[in-house]
Parts: sequence; C-alpha cells; structure tokens
Amino acid sequence: MEELAAADVEQTSELQQLKEQLHVQTELARQAEARLRHLTEELERQVAEKTFELRRANAALQRQLDGQKRLVAGLRQERKFMSALLNTSAALIVVLDRHKCIVRFNRACERTTGYSFREVRGKQVHNLFLLPEERERVKAVCGRITADSSPNYCENYWVAKDGSRRLIAWSNTPILNKCKEVEYIIAVGIDITEGVRSSSDLQEREQFIQRIADATPGILYLYDRIEQRNVYVNSAVAEFLDYTPEQIEPMKTNLISHLLHPDDLEQLVEQSQKRIAQAEDGEILEIEYRLRHANGDWRWFQSRETVFNRTDRGIVKQIVGVAQDITVRKQAEEALQKSQRFIHRIAEAVPGLIYIYDLNENRNIYVNQQASTILGYTPEEIQKLGSALFRTIMHPEDWARISKLVASFPALKDGEASETEYRLRHANGEWRWFMSRDTVFSRNPDGSPAQTLGTVIDITARKQAAQEREKLAALVENSYDFIAIAALNGQLLYVNQAGCQPIGLAAVDAVSSKCLLDFVHPQDREFWLQEVLPSIRQAGRWEGELGFGHFQTGELIPMRVHGFAIEDPQTKETIGLATVSHNISEQKLAEEKLRRKTSEMEAIFQVLPDLYFRVDADGTYLDYHAGQKQDLYVPPTQFISKKVSEVLPPNVSDRICSAIHQVLQTGELVILEFSLSMANGEQWYETRLLPFLEQEVISIVRNITEKKQAEDALKRSEKLYRTLVENFPNGAVILFDRDFRYTIADGQELVAAGLSKENLEGQTLWEAVSPKNREILEPKYRAALAGEQNTFELSYADQIYSMTALPVRNEKGEIFAGMVVSQNISERKQAISVLQQAKQELEIRVEERTSELKIANALLRQEIAERLRVEAALRESEERFRSIFDRAAVGIAQVLLSGQFFLANQKFVDIVGYTVAELQQKTFPQITHPDDLTTNLAYYRQISTGEIHNYSMEKRYIRKDGLAVWVNMTVSLLRGNTGEPKYFILVVEDISDRKQAEAQIKASLQEKETLLKEIHHRVKNNMQVISSLLELQSQSVNDDQTSALFRESQHRIHSMALIHEQLYQSEHLDLINFAEYIENLAANLFQSFGCTRNSIHLNLQVGKIFLNIETAIPCGLIINELVSNSLKYAFPKGNQGQISIIFSQANSHQFHLKIGDNGVGLPPDFDIETAETLGLRLVRILTRQLKGVLEVDRHNGTQFTITFSKLNYRRRF
Repeated sequence: MEELAAADVEQTSELQQLKEQLHVQTELARQAEARLRHLTEELERQVAEKTFELRRANAALQRQLDGQKRLVAGLRQERKFMSALLNTSAALIVVLDRHKCIVRFNRACERTTGYSFREVRGKQVHNLFLLPEERERVKAVCGRITADSSPNYCENYWVAKDGSRRLIAWSNTPILNKCKEVEYIIAVGIDITEGVRSSSDLQEREQFIQRIADATPGILYLYDRIEQRNVYVNSAVAEFLDYTPEQIEPMKTNLISHLLHPDDLEQLVEQSQKRIAQAEDGEILEIEYRLRHANGDWRWFQSRETVFNRTDRGIVKQIVGVAQDITVRKQAEEALQKSQRFIHRIAEAVPGLIYIYDLNENRNIYVNQQASTILGYTPEEIQKLGSALFRTIMHPEDWARISKLVASFPALKDGEASETEYRLRHANGEWRWFMSRDTVFSRNPDGSPAQTLGTVIDITARKQAAQEREKLAALVENSYDFIAIAALNGQLLYVNQAGCQPIGLAAVDAVSSKCLLDFVHPQDREFWLQEVLPSIRQAGRWEGELGFGHFQTGELIPMRVHGFAIEDPQTKETIGLATVSHNISEQKLAEEKLRRKTSEMEAIFQVLPDLYFRVDADGTYLDYHAGQKQDLYVPPTQFISKKVSEVLPPNVSDRICSAIHQVLQTGELVILEFSLSMANGEQWYETRLLPFLEQEVISIVRNITEKKQAEDALKRSEKLYRTLVENFPNGAVILFDRDFRYTIADGQELVAAGLSKENLEGQTLWEAVSPKNREILEPKYRAALAGEQNTFELSYADQIYSMTALPVRNEKGEIFAGMVVSQNISERKQAISVLQQAKQELEIRVEERTSELKIANALLRQEIAERLRVEAALRESEERFRSIFDRAAVGIAQVLLSGQFFLANQKFVDIVGYTVAELQQKTFPQITHPDDLTTNLAYYRQISTGEIHNYSMEKRYIRKDGLAVWVNMTVSLLRGNTGEPKYFILVVEDISDRKQAEAQIKASLQEKETLLKEIHHRVKNNMQVISSLLELQSQSVNDDQTSALFRESQHRIHSMALIHEQLYQSEHLDLINFAEYIENLAANLFQSFGCTRNSIHLNLQVGKIFLNIETAIPCGLIINELVSNSLKYAFPKGNQGQISIIFSQANSHQFHLKIGDNGVGLPPDFDIETAETLGLRLVRILTRQLKGVLEVDRHNGTQFTITFSKLNYRRRF
C-alpha cells in the first residue's frame, strides 16, 4: 500500500507539472491567435492582389507545359520503338560508354552469355567476357575507333556465365556528342561458333555414321519418297538374303519393290502414304513384311522407320529404317497359335488358374480367365508384366522357391509334375498362398524345356488355419501348467505333455485310463466332489487352490486351479469340463520354509554352434571360427584373405558388403538374412554384424534353415486352444519364433499389465521390450530355443512376474519356437518380503536374548523409552502443525473429491463467514461467485484427471452475509500411496483490499491518459498555429530564398505536429503507428510542393511498426528532409519519376530506413559528411541522435539508407 501511495504521489506531481506546461502553452496560443487575426486581414488583402497575377501566369505556364508534354510523349514513343528493336534483334547488340562500360545489353546477348542486363550493367566488357590473351588486342581495336573512323570489324571469343566459349564477329560504330567526341560505341555481333565447328565435325560424323551402318545387325536403308528410290542400303542385305553384290547393284534404286511379297505391297504403300506422311519427327513406325531370299524362299522382316528429312514445306522427303529377320519368330508364333487355340478351349473350362510359361522369353504367353477371379488381374495385365511378373507380385521370401522350381525343370520327364507353394499379392494388396503344379509343355531342339504348363490353386485359407492351429497347439502342449479336458463323468480326454511332468507322470499315455479325481490328493477329494465339480457344472467355472498328489512320491502338490465348463456350440449344453492348473509349490514352500536359507541355482547356457567371421572395411575375410568346418560355404583356404564378393554369390555378397558399410558408418548392429546352395540343399542363414576395432566388423552367422522350414501340421482344435489360453488364470502365455518375434500373446494378466496381443503379436523382442528387460529376456529366450527350460522373475509396471521359458517342439521333436508362461507373483513376493523381514528381526532378537538376558531387558527398556520419546515427539509435532493450521495468516481448507468442505482453519472461516460445521454442509460451488464458477470447475476437472498437479486463480466467494470477497486461491490434490486421489488442499488469501486499490489506480490512470491526450492535442494545435504564422510571414517576403526557408521550417514543424496528432488519436499514448504517419507526412509534402502522384510516383513499403515519441520525432524529421530534397531537386523541369520510402524492422530494436529517387542524382563531388545545407546537416545530426549509420548510393538516382536503433527512455505512464 505504501508503494501504491508513493506511485500515486509521483504521478500527481507529474500531472501538476503537465498542467503548468499546459497553462503556459495556452497563454502562448492566445497570443498567437491575436497575431493570427492581424495576419489574416493582411493576408486577405495580399491574396486579392496576387490572385489576378497568379491567374495570368498560370495560363502562360499551362501553354508551356502542354508543349513540353507533347515533346516528352514523342521522345517516349521513339525510345520505346528503339528498345523493342534492340530486344527483338537476333544479332548481339551492346552499347558501351567512353570507358568501355556496358550501358545497353539486348536479349540476344542475355541468351548467348547467360547474364542478365542487371548483372552486367556498368561493368567493363573487357574484364567480364574476354579471354585474358585477347584483351589487349580487342582494346587496341576499340582504341582505333575515333570520330572520323568508319565502323571496324573484329572476331574474338566471349566467355559465357557457364564457362563455355562463343566466337563472335563484331561490327563497332561510334556515337558522337555535341563536341564531336566519341560518347558511345554500338557493337553488333553475330555468333559464328556453330558454323566454324560444323565444317570441322562434318567429316568425322560421316565416318562415324558409316561405321554404325556397317555394324547395324540388320538391313539399314535410306529411302527417298519423292524420288521413289533407295538412296542407301548397307552390306547386310547380302548377308540376310544371300544375294551377291553383282545381284544387289541393279536393285539398289528400288530394292523393296524387287523383293517384296505381293500380299504385303498394299500395307507397305499405306504406311508410306499415310503413316509416314503424318509422322512426327522422332516417332518410330513398325511394319512387318516378307522379302524373297536368293533361294526363292520368303523371309519375314520387321522394319523400324523414322523421318530423316523433310522438304521446305514440311513434307516427308526421306525415311531411314532398319529391317531385321524375324522368320524364326513368325514360324514359332504360327505353331504357338495352333497350340493355343486347342489349349484355350480346355483351359477356359477349368475352374483353376492355368498358364503357359515360356522359359526362353521369361514370360507367360497364356493365362486363362480365372486369373481375374483368383488374383484380380486380367490375363492381359499378367502377360504385360512379362519377366517382371514374379518380382512384382510374388513375396520376396518365395523368390528362392521359384528359382528352385525352375532349376528342377530340366530334370523333369514328359508327364512328370513339380509342385511348390508360394505367396502372390492380390490386386487388392492382400498376400495369398498358392500351390502350383508344373509340367514340361514343349522342348527346344536340344531337348531342354522351352515351355511349361502349370495350374494354380488358392490354399490361403488352409495355410492360415494350419498356422494358427500349430501356434495354439504348441502353446498349450508346451505350457508348464497342467491342462486337462474331461468328460462330465471325469474321464480324461486330453492332458498336455509338459503339464504331466511336475506331477510325476513321464508320458501322456500313462493317464489315458485315469479320471480327474485321480489327480486330486486324497485329503482334497471330498472337497473336489462336494464343492468344485458342482460349481463348474452349475456356475460354469471355479477358481481356487487344490492339492494334487504326486504319482511317484505321493506328496501333496499345491495347485492354483481354474476350471470351466465346455459347451456344445449348437445346443449350448455342457458336454465336458476343462482345468488349467498352475503349480504353486514354490510359493507354498517359500511361505512354509521362510526361516531356512535357500541356495540359488545358476543357469547354464549352452553356446549355439554359430559361425564367426572377422572382416575389414573392404569385405576381406581376416579370421574365422567354426564348430563344424563342413558348415562353411567353402574351405578356409578359399576365403581367408579374399573379399566377400569373391567368395559368395553376387546377390548375397552385395547385401553383406552394404551391411558392412552401414555398420562402420552408424556403429550399430545390423541383422541380415540370406540363403546359400549347400551340398545338403538350400540353407538359410542369419548374420549379425557388429563394429570391431577400427575399420573391422565381426559377423556372427547362424543357420536358421529349420526356422524357415517350420511349418508343422499340429492337429489340435483352434477354438479349444484359444479358449484355454484366454482363460489362463492370473497369468499370460507368449509364443515366439527363432527370430524372437512374438507370434501368440494372450492371457488375463496381459490385459492387467496394460498390454494387448494386437500390439505384441508380430513384434520382435527388440521392438516390443525395453532395453532393461531385454537384457534379462534375451539370454532366457536363447536358452529356451537351445532346449533348456528355466524359471526366473521379472519386474514390469510395478508388478513382479514369475516366468518360465521353455522350448516348443514339433511332432519330430525339433525345436522351432519358444514359449514363456508368466504369473503375477507380486502379492506373494510382498508376503515373502514381509515374512523375511520379520524373520530377520526375529533372529536378531533371539540371538540378543540368548546372549544375555539382562542386556536384552536393558535394550527392551531403552526401546520402550525411545518409543515413548517418539510418541511424545509425534504428539508435539501434531500439536505444532495443528497450531500452524489454526493460526495461519491465510485460509486453509480440506475439500473432499465430491467438492464438500471437510476441514477449515479459523482464517478461512473468517474470510467466508461460515463456521466449520456450516462449511461441512456445503460444497465449494455453492459459495463460489457464478461468474467464476466455470473457470474454477475447468481447473477442477484438469487437476482431477492428472493434466495439472496444482493451480492458482483469483475468484470471489459469496460470504454468509451475501457479500462477495475476492481471494487468491491455490489448490493442490493430495494422492494416496498408490496414486489414487484422496482430497484437495485449498490455500486462500483475502485480496479484497488489493482489488479495491487496483480499481482506484486504474481509474486514476484513465484520468491521466485523458489529460495527456488533451496535452498532445493542444501541442499539435500550437504547432499548427506556428506553421500558419510562418506561412503568413513568408507571403510578406519577396525574396524567394527566404520564402523557401519559411516553407522548410513549416514542413519540419508539420512533421512534429503529425507525431502529436497521432499520439492523441492513438489508444497507446507511448507508441505511434509509423506506417500511417509516413503516409500522412508524404501526402502533405506532395501537396505542399504541388506534385501529383501521376507525375511523381510514391512507392511506400512500410511494415506495421510502432515507435515511441523519442524515436519518432527525429525519424520523422529525417524523412521530411530527404523527401523534400527529392521533390525539389531530383526531377527538374517537371520530369516524371519515383520516390521510394522503405521502412523495415530487422529485430525488436533495430530498424532500416531507405529513402531514394530515380531522378538526376547528386553531383559527382558531393560528400554527405561535408554538405553544409541545413537539411542534410539536420539529417546527419538526427542520425547520430538515433545512434544510426547513414549510407548514400548514387546508382540509378539517389538512395539514402539509415540503420538505427530505438531510443529507450523511462515510461511516462
């Protein structure tokens, strides 16, 4: 409050000073008004005298202006004509001044050199375009151009912008000034580069064309359509048609008409008259026809022709073509057509896809219409793909299968078929499985297969069903839990293999004659019959603990059993029951044997027989290690010190070399899969490449053929296994392949952990698991895939899981995947932890008591005393905090999640006027002002959902007496140990006095703002009065120079008056919209100098910039001086032109002001630093005041550029 009072006193003092200044200004204004009335009367008299003289002078001036306008229009028209003439000329035209600098540069020059006129303007032509060795010679030629000389000629090279050289022939003509001196040189040039080159290249091109013609693998000919003769035919005609040179010579003039088959003459004539006549340059036309061989046979040829030459009217004169012998292809096509017609009738009636594949051309030559139904592609689309068919629609992993299939064709006998399965992409993008049967359809003359006939059937549904059954069956069969299915009478129908081992059964066959009751321990059998079975039959499920009997030792095995009924899908009747039992012996033993120390068993991991290679950056093998040398692709002597590309096939070595470079660049692991043809067939490998030392890489190669071939046909019901997995109690089951990719993930605990099978299935261990847990899981997974079964614990999402990783085998006993069975043991671990801690404490106490009873009693008394001291301290702490709560200077309240008040201190009670008991009957919305309730509830929702942890706001409470009280409220949400919200803590400060003071200050500031606007308005009026006085005074002065000084002073005063005018009209009294200010100032100057926007164009480019008054006044004066100078001196005799004002802001404090014109410019000896005119001196002084930098550019008129910073003063209000 004292600071507010001091600020109010200071503002009152400033306001008093402003009032005194306003009084002085008002007195001055009264005196100026009296003087103004006197001057007005004098002005009216002088105006009457001058009006008549002004009208007479105006008429004379108008006649003079009309004559000048006609002259200017004529000059402009002539200049426009000359400019168009220069730019449309094909010759290079350059105009140089007396210093050999470029002043004109036409479009032909721009195209030839690559430079624009703007880039070369004002530069010396010798230094820009000429070669160093030619500069002196060309300078000498230019030096000989005099007033009396005629145009001279020279040739020289010009260097273009892209570095190319052009040879130009120049004609140079001088242009003289009034003193008969050379003012300009007009140089007209012709580019003769191509003409010089063409003569030297012609002979080389003819020789080159002749060599091409002789090497062309066909009959090359040049035919003249107008003369109807062959101008040229190469020597290949003798080779293809077996004619001697003596026989060909007489026919050369019209070779085609002598040898052409009569049936083909019509189409050849049609091509010549129609298609060739309408052909575009570069268009290739094809035609097939027959020619007579020397032995009388007709040979088929295919010609590819194009336009070679045209007449002046664009008519095709000559054509060039190449004819190739296609007789063999035609015969093959004829035979094929006959075969296809027969096959087509059969193939179209078959419901499957039938195709004929040509091994020589690597394309399908026939596909039946079933392709549209099976693949979504028409036969035409498939044939169009040609040899790219497999790469386009076949799955990349199956390319090797097709290669293997094609490789088997030579060994096929007629009638034998080869089968294979592969995936093709349907037109809708879906991958589908297909099985094809291929047999040899036709053979080449050497007996090798030429074409194959194949049929394809869609086996996608079968494949998918088999894969799902395999996964689910493997998951259940290898589950460590005991899973059983029985009839209603308890007779066993199925038990899983892995679940039998923990209860003493070695094989599933040993339980085929048993019932579920045989597995229950004798002491729990009555419970099974009385409680468990009736619950499953009536309620459909039962879950709890049950004792199983070990079949070898008879001991009780505690199990967690989840039993449920199996219904008939159609009748919904219960037809059997199933149980999933998890062995909880470990948990039970841990609880019972807590006092005994247990030893941990270390897992032994067997190293897999991988191949290790060390290679350098170039892919050279440096070292290796192999458990079995027969696993190597080649013996060590054939690859050590050799590169990968020299040892492995190209398709493999290229990928490995690329991976080596990637590892060396990124330093990260790269995993790659590839296949090799080994002695025992095709083998698949996975290599892991890691950086090693400097510029070396370690490659670990593993044989993954078994993983690739793992397509076991497991025959268990998919619905049964999925039901068992989904109802797995208190756990989850995960199946992964040899790539550590999750194929099945399910179980109730999976959802409880915040995971979903959709997010896990298809993901690898490295994609789905955090690095910390990956370090634990990866060795366990590897051990499981190596055949080991191990149990371990893992923490995830604040829970602890007991996990068992075990191998999954197919019917052959081969390991093709791994499985993880997990169970949430968090509660058990907590119980164990509590019991262990209690055990340790108990052991310590027993040891102390057994050592010496007296010491134990003393320690006990000390402990009791300590407890009493702690309890006393707690009571003291509670009383202290209660005292703080009750006596706090701010209101504190505890609010329940429902919004109801639970507890409040005395200060809070004083603020709202309610007692604690009354508050406990209310919620915070009931005592919140309606205008503040929406904001308060929005914050309440955000803090409740966890978006924010606390918030503060100013709001009004409605007191018990109905008055509103302003408070600053801070709210925090207190949560329990598990993170659940418990209640809110409110800390409230009464700010009613501060709010009242703020309202008073705001009203005071508004009053001062109004007063300041009035002051600025009066200052502006006073400056307008001074400007008017100067105007009147200037009219009584006959001296033009003195009158001009008055006008300059008027402009300066007006520029400052505009500042004050904008201030009192603006909402912000400390900032001026400078864009509006510049526009108004420029308009006033144009009007004062009698200039219109038609004669002198004003180019304003001013951003949205606001300046304070300290910066705006000097900046405005600078603009006034420079624009006034341009209007007075830049455009003499009423010349037209442009004045530019560009004002931009580089950053928050720095500005760029650029003022210029395209007028006559400044004198050559002008120096801004020594200029003595008042206006330019003011510009220099004001620039220094702004701490700016002034630059002058004289090109194309005059440009003043000022870079300055905003002047900062203490804010006035």
